[in-house]
Amino acid sequence: MRKCSQFESLKIIDVIEEEYSCELHAQDHFEIIYIHYGCGDHFFNEVTIPYEKGDLFLLAPGDRHYFTVKTITRFTYIKFTSSYFETPTSIMEIQWLKEDKITVSEPCQTILKNIFENIILYNSTINVLRSSIVYYHILSIFGMIKEYIENRNIELKKKTPTNAHIAAYIQENISNRDCISIHMIANHFNISPSYFSTYFKRNFEISYKE
Repeated sequence: MRKCSQFESLKIIDVIEEEYSCELHAQDHFEIIYIHYGCGDHFFNEVTIPYEKGDLFLLAPGDRHYFTVKTITRFTYIKFTSSYFETPTSIMEIQWLKEDKITVSEPCQTILKNIFENIILYNSTINVLRSSIVYYHILSIFGMIKEYIENRNIELKKKTPTNAHIAAYIQENISNRDCISIHMIANHFNISPSYFSTYFKRNFEISYKE
């Protein structure tokens, strides 16, 4: 597997892709990926996550990923090493956070879009490594992610079923194949299909498909 190496402490890339230009690769740096528009799938380690406009993804060293593009997509990548940021990178090691997409509602959605557009603008005109404005713009993304984590933790405590709930639902509906599809179970428990798949594998130590 190809390894994607990052030598600069910070690198900003903004691209429009009809087909994703990178094959499956492993990271040796941290990365924040923003979807301006378009849709497709993000393959992260063993998880497949559909993406669309406004989604945010996090990657840390050791992660493996690639995208498949269904409709023309504009990606912005903020790539950095631990020498650029130290404390905020702990957020990017949270496994469940990386195994799903980060989607925020208004007004945060507009604020997030503007933050990325501002960073892209600065990147085209100045040396971003020396820009305190770019540095604090990226810090504000971490602030938004921190709020997302706090809100999501509250939601997950309310929504996430126990192993017993899942097992009971499957047992009750085992004769009806449609009712025990991933999408139907996720819908029943009011969680995303990708989150259910990850949660099931982590808690039952086997993939749901298996």
